[in-house]
Amino acid sequence: MVPTAYMQMEKLPLTPNGKVNRRALPVPTITLQTENVAPETEREKIMFDIAKELLKMDDFGVTDDLTKLGLTSLLAIKMVMMAAKKGITIKLDDLMKQKSIRATLQQNMTTLSWAAPYDENKPVVVLVCGATPYKDLEPYVELLTQHYSLLVYEPIGEHYDYIFKNENINAVVNMYYVLLELTLPEGVNVSAFTGHCFGGEIAYRMAIKWSQNTGMKVPMVMLDVFWRVDPLHFDEEALMKMLPQELVDKYVNAIRSYAHAMHMYDKLGRQGVPPLYDGDLVLFRATEVEPDSPILTEIYAAAPQFKEAWKNVNSEKSMDNAAFWSHYYPNMEIYNMEAHHMSMLEKTHAQKYVEWIDNYLKNHQSSK
Repeated sequence: MVPTAYMQMEKLPLTPNGKVNRRALPVPTITLQTENVAPETEREKIMFDIAKELLKMDDFGVTDDLTKLGLTSLLAIKMVMMAAKKGITIKLDDLMKQKSIRATLQQNMTTLSWAAPYDENKPVVVLVCGATPYKDLEPYVELLTQHYSLLVYEPIGEHYDYIFKNENINAVVNMYYVLLELTLPEGVNVSAFTGHCFGGEIAYRMAIKWSQNTGMKVPMVMLDVFWRVDPLHFDEEALMKMLPQELVDKYVNAIRSYAHAMHMYDKLGRQGVPPLYDGDLVLFRATEVEPDSPILTEIYAAAPQFKEAWKNVNSEKSMDNAAFWSHYYPNMEIYNMEAHHMSMLEKTHAQKYVEWIDNYLKNHQSSK
């Protein structure tokens, strides 16, 4: 047993029989030293909120030992159950061994996994989430798993800080590819790659690497994939100065979270001329303007100058991605979707993407 506290006393209280009087011993005052490291990923934020609720305190961080802060076995069980309700799967054993939020999540990272148990009778499709939250891709995942054995790379924000913070896009693709090789059963090949927005860019690069390494040219299904031509100039501090202090206090975490994502994109080098793929590509593009979130609506009303600055940050979404990709692939298939960037992932639209894959694989199988 390791003592949790030490107290220096001039003498020990004794009973009439000369033994230590335990009841007369003073209660030690324990001052815990915490690192107070703030959550950086969405999963860390969710777990931190759960821990705050269970421990009835908030003066700690994601790297602190929760057991020293009062996390009992019973509370740990509750924490696992509450995390599961939020879509985060962790093991009770890992939580008690790793003790901190960050270490537990790192232990439970599932960068690549089957969306449903692998079925040898179904072709394999690879979906890269990129920066798109998994919950937004669920309709697409659900439809794909009905027809295919689906491998899904979790949102990159869940592991970027742990793995890729000082790397570039090539390191991401290389590691993702190694994971793919390790996960695919022996002798099994990929039948299609797909992804939305930044996930589509990563999937596109992986399709190229797959072709280079295997000689197989499989279809690449791009969902509203853009490409940054110029470097990103994003200064969150300058943006903050445009806002009234009450809005800064209210939305600072949301703005900094978005800033973190923007810097991640820029670090991973989403700019310049794309490498070319010698397989088939299809682009499904959103034609409607994405509505402003309630947060942005409130900010725009209070600080009109912020709107123009924010528009420059999101300039890539206003680009004509059909014209961009057609420049490199004049004969590629392009379909306009009557939806905006995120609503195009709803089930009614996702059915069209799956149908395209179905028809492509059917036609190319019959032509062999």
